[in-house]
Amino acid sequence: MPELMKILVSSRCLATCMGKIDFEGGEYITSIKLNNDELIFFTENKSVSLIVFVIISGDVSVRCHRWDWVKRLVTKIEEQPILLDINNDFCNVIFQY
Repeated sequence: MPELMKILVSSRCLATCMGKIDFEGGEYITSIKLNNDELIFFTENKSVSLIVFVIISGDVSVRCHRWDWVKRLVTKIEEQPILLDINNDFCNVIFQY
């Protein structure tokens, strides 16, 4: 299984999901899991999920903890599809400007 994921997601849904994690309070994403068409983000204390369209499904052990930057980005743009290109070390957020 490839060590990457390519996932299409709504910017609004991703912003809502990221809004459930208290990055300002020190919470951070420890891992993510893809379960069919559900992307699940895990912190030390909880999990939040959203429905996505999977382009490439892979086994990823995420070491990138800067999902707070993704939250800042998606809360500032208009509703649109976003491609998340995720591997073990980074997440590219691809959208139209």
